[in-house]
Amino acid sequence: MLATMDGRVRGLGFADGANFQGCGVRTAQKQIESAIQAAMKAGRIGKAQVACAAYGISGADREKDFDTVAEFLAPVNPAERFVLSNDTTLALRAGTHDGVGVACIAGTGSNTMGFNAAGDHIKVGGFGGYSGDYGSSLKKKKKKVRNDKLSKYPDNSLRLLSTRKLVGVSFDVLDLRKAEELAQELDDIELQIEDKEKT
Repeated sequence: MLATMDGRVRGLGFADGANFQGCGVRTAQKQIESAIQAAMKAGRIGKAQVACAAYGISGADREKDFDTVAEFLAPVNPAERFVLSNDTTLALRAGTHDGVGVACIAGTGSNTMGFNAAGDHIKVGGFGGYSGDYGSSLKKKKKKVRNDKLSKYPDNSLRLLSTRKLVGVSFDVLDLRKAEELAQELDDIELQIEDKEKT
C-alpha cells in the first residue's frame, strides 16, 4: 500500500506470499519488489517521492530473521528509511487507532503480539507447531481430521492394538501413503489417546 503522511491511500500492489522461510529469500524478494512496483505505478509516483517504507514480513520473528529480511529488502526498497516488523505487529497496528492491543495470526503456525501504551510488547509463538504453536489453523485442522478418524473406534480401543495392527489401521483408515506422514499420524494418535485420558 502506498499512502500519504496523512493516511490517504495512493496505490495498492499485490503479489504472492513472501514468507522467506517458506518460499526462500529470492522468491520473497521478487514478490515484495513486484508489490512495491505495482503500488508505485498505481500511485503514479517515483522512487524519489517515497519518504519511508514499512514492512510487515511473515516469518520474521527472531533477530536473525530481521537481519536476513533487511539484507534482501535493501536492493528493492524504494525509500532511504524503512521500518521492519513481522506481520502480526502490522495487523495489530492496522486494526487499532493507537497500536495498543493484542493481535494473533493463525496460519501454518501461530503468532501473537501485544503492545501497551508505553510501547512495551510481548510475543507468544512464531516458531511452528513442533515448538508449541498450537493455536494455528493448520494444527486445528489436523486435530479435527484426527478426531473424525478416531471417532470410529470406542474409547481406548487403539491402546489394545499391536504396533503392527496400528500401522495397518493407519494406512487403511487414515489413507496415508508416505512413511513420514505415518510417523506424524502415529504421533497425533498418541496425543489423542493422552487427551482422552485427561478428560
